[in-house]
Amino acid sequence: MELADLGLNVLRDGAGAEVGSNGDNLYCRLPPTTRGQPLFFCAHLDTVPPMAPLEPVVVDGVIRNASPSIVGADNKAALAVMLDAVRTLVVGGIPHAGVELVFTIGEEQGLVGSTAFACSTLHANTGFVFDHPGAIGGYVIAAPSRFVVRGRMRGRAAHSAIAPQDGINAIVPLARAIASFPQPPDAVNVNVGLVRGGSAMNVVPDCSEVTVDVRAIEHGEGQAVADEIAQGLRAAAADGGCEIDVEIAHPYSAYRVPADSGALSLALAAFARLGLVASPWETRGGSDANVFCQRGLDCINLTQGVVGFHAPDERVAVSDLELMRTVMLQIIAEAVTPGAAND
Repeated sequence: MELADLGLNVLRDGAGAEVGSNGDNLYCRLPPTTRGQPLFFCAHLDTVPPMAPLEPVVVDGVIRNASPSIVGADNKAALAVMLDAVRTLVVGGIPHAGVELVFTIGEEQGLVGSTAFACSTLHANTGFVFDHPGAIGGYVIAAPSRFVVRGRMRGRAAHSAIAPQDGINAIVPLARAIASFPQPPDAVNVNVGLVRGGSAMNVVPDCSEVTVDVRAIEHGEGQAVADEIAQGLRAAAADGGCEIDVEIAHPYSAYRVPADSGALSLALAAFARLGLVASPWETRGGSDANVFCQRGLDCINLTQGVVGFHAPDERVAVSDLELMRTVMLQIIAEAVTPGAAND
């Protein structure tokens, strides 16, 4: 591994067995070489499932997949940048106040890796996640709470031609429930992501399932919509003579970066030093920063220049990778106590 080749110790935390992954969160620490504020940086190891083999190519200075599919830039762009920045620190002997790397598993499955990560491992309480689309210089000022509503409808199977009257169709009430889901306010995102049901064309379906993703910057608004969806599922099941199991999972909570955030101050100072336009984002996408913030750490999610997150044309410019590395190194420099590097 590249970090080991630099003489650094990389620890696996065993979280894979806990969250059902074949990998683990990885942690590496560079002890401080001067005075200042220690920092941690985080990126996730997983991607959404590719629709074609991952074969990155560089065309006109842009990295994309050879065939229409993700290239894995979410979040491998950040992984590459962090590895290269650390190599620059170590090989160049650049003074720093302590740098820690956290590479998580299962971010795309609901931040399960960072949730399982023991934050007590960290020496730093100020950190940065590179995991948002947009031009370099952007940062997430507010991110959502997420609720996942799952409904499992149970009817009764029967032959659909010989004895349909003996069956209770579990798909029809589910469809009615979905059609009656509330129209959410603009501040809430609702996505009916998964629907399953039935077993064969000539069988009255005795089961159906739906999974609904609800996200909101304001936690209470998201909770209210999720509760209303769950209530609609229960009512439709009762009207259709079915039984239903409904559960609402809450993978992570919303946060808003406070004005006195030290991480934000470091990022803004780095942007200013590099002549970048600082752009705050409110997003409906979660990241590992949600977990770190929920645990009381001062953490900012920064943009990484990737275009087309999760889409067949996902891509990132080599120049943006270079600029992101420069931003990371500048943040590390800003965290050094003035004059300490010359002590």
